[in-house]
Amino acid sequence: MSDRQSIPLEFYQPEGSGGSPNGAQQQQQIPYNQQQPQYLVQTDASMMDFEVPTNYIHYADLNFKQKFMEDMLGATVRAKKAKVPPGFTVSYTKHGQPFLQSTELEKLDPDDVRAAEEHTQYNLKITCSNQEVERVYGAGIYLYFNFILFCIGINFILFLGVLINMVPHYYYGVRANHFKDYTIQEYILKSLNLQSYYQEEAKLFYFWSTFACIIISFLMGPIYAFKINYYFRKNQTHDFEDGFEVDDEITKNLKISHKSRIFRFIVSYTVFGLLIGVSAVCTVFVLKAVNEYRFLTNILTTSFISAVIIRVINVIYEFFCMYLTRFEKHRTWTNFRNHNTLKLFVFKIINVIVLYILRDRIFRNITNEEISPGCPFVDVGSQLLFILVLDLTIQNIWEIIYSVVWARIGKMFEKKGKKGTDYYKPEFDLADEYIEILYRQFIVYLGLPIFPIVTLFGIVCNFVEYYVDRFRLFKICKRPHRLQGSMKKFLSFYLLIISVVCVVTYPYGSGWVLIQIGFDKGYLSENCPLFEGYPNATTVTI
Repeated sequence: MSDRQSIPLEFYQPEGSGGSPNGAQQQQQIPYNQQQPQYLVQTDASMMDFEVPTNYIHYADLNFKQKFMEDMLGATVRAKKAKVPPGFTVSYTKHGQPFLQSTELEKLDPDDVRAAEEHTQYNLKITCSNQEVERVYGAGIYLYFNFILFCIGINFILFLGVLINMVPHYYYGVRANHFKDYTIQEYILKSLNLQSYYQEEAKLFYFWSTFACIIISFLMGPIYAFKINYYFRKNQTHDFEDGFEVDDEITKNLKISHKSRIFRFIVSYTVFGLLIGVSAVCTVFVLKAVNEYRFLTNILTTSFISAVIIRVINVIYEFFCMYLTRFEKHRTWTNFRNHNTLKLFVFKIINVIVLYILRDRIFRNITNEEISPGCPFVDVGSQLLFILVLDLTIQNIWEIIYSVVWARIGKMFEKKGKKGTDYYKPEFDLADEYIEILYRQFIVYLGLPIFPIVTLFGIVCNFVEYYVDRFRLFKICKRPHRLQGSMKKFLSFYLLIISVVCVVTYPYGSGWVLIQIGFDKGYLSENCPLFEGYPNATTVTI
């Protein structure tokens, strides 16, 4: 028997459509022909849409305030659930994502099901258009890749923004021979860093361009929400981002008492805090051990090792996060998804914030680095650089290796007559994929005022991610269940959160940096001689 328990909707032939594109466009509801099940591919499956419930509020019926809240803030002003088509029930993936399951599937011949699955194996090229991806995988997957392109576009705008201060910085710096004695490493880590902004002429360029980039980061969420709403209105389809019109209770968890659930939450989030502590302790002790060897004592080693530890701890927590969320015994799948995503996202963000607090307060005492007296910007910038470089290399390599290994295990067990290959393939879970992109944007926003070139690295990382994820989706992962909704609320909320956190994060958030340097107040202003002319003595060991 096939492991696949659901057939994508585009493989059911709607009655009266005749298998033609016009028939697909005219058919809003997707009924299942229970008398004569067929597995004929619609030539334009992306035009299909689920039927709306009787109490569905249409966009045209919203008032101005509601339209503004939905368009610009991604706020929930109306229920967006689809009516379940006849012949289907709603099931959930292990990540809590709802999908349609045929009630007639078990009555079908297994060979027929396998034959239908063979038709699902589209040989899409990695370089195919997003419209082809939409036709095969639906709006949900299309919007994910579209979001990566959107982030590339935003990062390109941010890169143009930081060029407004980088160009004058280099122009006046070269005229004053500030960089004449720099090594290649110093050109990369220091000349591109705020710490080398000595020229008074570049001060206004730096502050106004950085402030403009921060404003753009706050606008990213509203712009994306408007973009998504425009997409669905343009295609005359509905954004069923809330799933289906069914009760999403987790039946086996309903008998769990309130006290038991509170206890489970305490245990789960205690483990969450302990892993944050483990990450910090590991970083300190490993760096202390490494610095026993003088030839390893420099900024690059410190930054690389701490970035590797963060990456390893994040991978470990990604594995445990799902089990912790299951342990919490949520009543509904909606709460399950929200808590699982929140823990995963917050863990990664806090891990980075803790790292920078350690660098500010502890690392200097356990390493032998010689940095410009008291100024931490080169140190901080190198750390951000390595986090993005590891994200570009190790993370993508790990995702491919992990996916390929499990796929090969599946083939091996399938030959032994056990569960099929598809059972062992990793899922292409959109929430997890979005978290990776958001985490990368967080690093870009955080590094923007200190190491402006991170915006360019953000473009490169997202560009590589775009094609790596296409490869995984087309060649390795399970075929994801077709989605007819976006994740607009989720993305608008988290884009706002990372923008706020990057401004207020102590001690190197953009708010702290701009206020202290701009108003000559605080630790950074006292220890970093910026925009005051080239200092007489500056030593940087890299």
